[in-house]
Amino acid sequence: MRNSLEFLRRFDGIQHLDLAYGMLAPVAYTGEEEGKIPKDNRDDWFSCLEKIQISPDYRGGYTRWKNSFSHDKDIHLFEITLRSRLLLGHGNPAPTDVGLTVHHTWGVPMLPGPSIKGVVSHYLEASYGPKDNKKSPFDEEHPEPDRRIFQGVRWEGKRIEHGPGLIYRELFGAPAARTDNHFPIDADAQKEVFPSESRGTAVFYDAWMIPPDDSDEQGKTPFIKDILTVHQRSYYESFGEKSPNDWDDPNPVAFLTVRPGTRFLLAYSVPKERSEMLLSLLKDSLDEWGIGGKTSAGYGRFSKDWEEVRLEKKVRISKDSIVFEFEKAFDAFIEGGPGVKGKMKFVKENWEEKLLALENVDERVKAWEIIKGKSSVDGKSRVQRNGSTKKWLKEIKDKLKG
Repeated sequence: MRNSLEFLRRFDGIQHLDLAYGMLAPVAYTGEEEGKIPKDNRDDWFSCLEKIQISPDYRGGYTRWKNSFSHDKDIHLFEITLRSRLLLGHGNPAPTDVGLTVHHTWGVPMLPGPSIKGVVSHYLEASYGPKDNKKSPFDEEHPEPDRRIFQGVRWEGKRIEHGPGLIYRELFGAPAARTDNHFPIDADAQKEVFPSESRGTAVFYDAWMIPPDDSDEQGKTPFIKDILTVHQRSYYESFGEKSPNDWDDPNPVAFLTVRPGTRFLLAYSVPKERSEMLLSLLKDSLDEWGIGGKTSAGYGRFSKDWEEVRLEKKVRISKDSIVFEFEKAFDAFIEGGPGVKGKMKFVKENWEEKLLALENVDERVKAWEIIKGKSSVDGKSRVQRNGSTKKWLKEIKDKLKG
């Protein structure tokens, strides 16, 4: 096994950073540095890691992932740009002592959805919530009534004392709390409704790295080496029992980060009535606070210049839907080789009334797309020459899509 690893370490075509950074790292097997990369080898190894390029096949995987959101009517997609280095997942196990989160399959930089949710929810509470969260947000004697709707979860030791306020609860959900049945949500309501554990309406997906253009050579190598030098090693290793001094040897620690300028596709879904609020919170939190480790030193910050991405919405039709039955019956009818007039007659006599009775707008649009696609199978010229067919297609289009 070790011989095979030695062979792979000399292979210069590795395209998965996590594989090279963890499994194939040139660690020592004996001595004081067992399980770690020897100091004499670290510089060369990091130089190799910085040169790892993302797989050319990644673009296909990214495109499929991106298009998977076309079925979500509440989805919001934005291209965002990293304006400082990113260190996310630095607590992950790694032979360099400092980990890095990358996509499990492709080995490219990514922002996990839970990390994004954690940043924006904490930002909402810290920026807009009350300074004192000792009282329940539903307590009428709350000292900051205007801010309590943004209040987060209140812990007392290992127990959740209070659940969050209304806005926080709506966006991010709420766990069960000890005081849930103490205060009604609306004290003036005729019927008392008490808060309880609930699911948030906002859903945050992993943000994938946007594949670079073919001409962007630097973008193909998104990782870059960084160094943190510890000057008071004995003080930190003793957890403060030893005093800081001037004679400790500096201890430079090298680790990998994501290069500034790397672009990600941020994906989240939220009901329309909260979309502007959440967008503003996301922009502010990622610009002012950043995400990941060392944010106090300026890491993990994103530009506020976001570019919205709009996808062509695709409608999923249930097998129980009238539209599904219509398409199946239409396909069976077409197998007999009817002309455009025959198709028009089939739809008018058997399906037009049922399709116009559909209440779901997406299903009506899908029905029109089926009719349009299958009625043009004989060629555009024949449809255009037949005035009655053209007129009927326009009429049913207006009825279904209007």
